[in-house]
Amino acid sequence: ALNAGIHVGAYLFSYAYSADRARQEAELFLSIVEKYKGKMGFPLCFDWEYDSYKYAKEHGVTPTRVLVTEWAVVFLETLEADSWYAMNYCNKDYYNQYFSTDEMKKYDIWLADYNPKPCMPCGIQQTTSCGQVPGIQGNCDCNVTSIYYPDVMRQNKLNGC
Repeated sequence: ALNAGIHVGAYLFSYAYSADRARQEAELFLSIVEKYKGKMGFPLCFDWEYDSYKYAKEHGVTPTRVLVTEWAVVFLETLEADSWYAMNYCNKDYYNQYFSTDEMKKYDIWLADYNPKPCMPCGIQQTTSCGQVPGIQGNCDCNVTSIYYPDVMRQNKLNGC
């Protein structure tokens, strides 16, 4: 994508079930994306979903709004401490059920919402998982942004820009 001139970001599908695990995941994520510093025009994202919940339960932890918010904040703050633009990926159900809006309001949302218009304010809306993109076989997630993140990165010297 970078070679084709496409602005990119990245997300880590989280299996955190403690604040320490969230920090470890963020540090691993940072080690992976380090070689792309200065090349990524979109945010790095925390992605905690249905399989994340199941994994936590398998490890004896019942995820609550307080816990998942704590894990997300630890993850996102770890990214920000390394000068990356951090955001939270979720759907409306998970946002309402597992994220404290007071603590999460400082982070943009990458919202999985397949309706024509997003059901809540978001920086990026994932509009489908069945999109077709020339040159790629199979379905692709497609997204629409309401913020031109490459400018945000340059203006704020984030992501190594």
